[in-house]
Amino acid sequence: MRRVLIVLTLLATAWTSALAQSITAVVTTVAPIYVKPGASVPLRTAAIGTVLVVRGEEGEWVEVEFQDPQWGRRVGYVLAANVRVERPETRPMDLSVPGPERVAPPMPAQTPPAIAPAPRAPARGWFDVNIGVAVAAEEETEAIYNDIRYEEVATFATLYRTPFGASFDIGGGYLFTRHLGFGVSVTGTAHEDTADLAISIPHPIFPNRHATDAAETEDKLMRTEGAVHLQLVAGAPLGDSVTLRVFGGPSYFRLEGDGISGVFYDQAWFGTANAVEITSYDTEKFEGTGWGFHVGADLSGYFTRVFGLGAFVRYSRGEVEVEDTPVLVNEPWEVKVGGFQAGGGIRLRF
Repeated sequence: MRRVLIVLTLLATAWTSALAQSITAVVTTVAPIYVKPGASVPLRTAAIGTVLVVRGEEGEWVEVEFQDPQWGRRVGYVLAANVRVERPETRPMDLSVPGPERVAPPMPAQTPPAIAPAPRAPARGWFDVNIGVAVAAEEETEAIYNDIRYEEVATFATLYRTPFGASFDIGGGYLFTRHLGFGVSVTGTAHEDTADLAISIPHPIFPNRHATDAAETEDKLMRTEGAVHLQLVAGAPLGDSVTLRVFGGPSYFRLEGDGISGVFYDQAWFGTANAVEITSYDTEKFEGTGWGFHVGADLSGYFTRVFGLGAFVRYSRGEVEVEDTPVLVNEPWEVKVGGFQAGGGIRLRF
């Protein structure tokens, strides 16, 4: 009988402890925990939201179990005004009356989160097509031809003029780093104007009695220059849609033009008097090649990722030696080529 009483006592104690532990207190105001009601110094102070286990209630005090960070689980007292006691019987529960099966209202459609597009790699390649104007390296080029006539020197001089002309430019390139790359550009310029002719012819008999005359060609003579520019390019993006390129490097020039190949004249003399008059002339093509250099800049604005417009300036300079030419000139004939170009046109990038 004694053993039965002991077992019943243990079961009652365990049931009471389990019932007590099912009651909790949630701290609603910073709550000091004292070793006994009315003590002056708290054991610990519980923060708002701390959940304590209720072991009992004594008037305005609640006996609670808490976790001391230094000593482990301990028991103390807090004022009931600082906590909200939650009992099993007062906790919220489903109190719906059984009835016909109800259809849950449809959940609103959820828009999947937008996925930001992966950032595009910056465009490093380009292709340009330009038209513009060109100023030749030299406005005038002189060709002198000396010949022996009547045992004296006869001189035939031609002055070629190269005024403002038209130009075109096609090129492209690629930036191997964000700011440094390589490019190639092919250009062509055209200049057209008349030429001045001048002759000095000696007297058939008397020495030092030269006769002179000057004239202008009736037709305009064409001069064209082509060049291939190899460019070291420094690129500087000025935003997503504007780029600046500065470039320079060697240039290979090809010159072609109309040249005076013969000047015809009438000569009249009487005694020591001597007179000549230019009557006509012949023209033939001449050509030559040579190396030089160039520097320039290009500013481009893009309306889309690929397409845009731009403008450029370039200064180039070189020298072409014309050999085996029918033009009236004493060999070698060295002609300055290049000059200043400016223009604009289409820009493509990739």
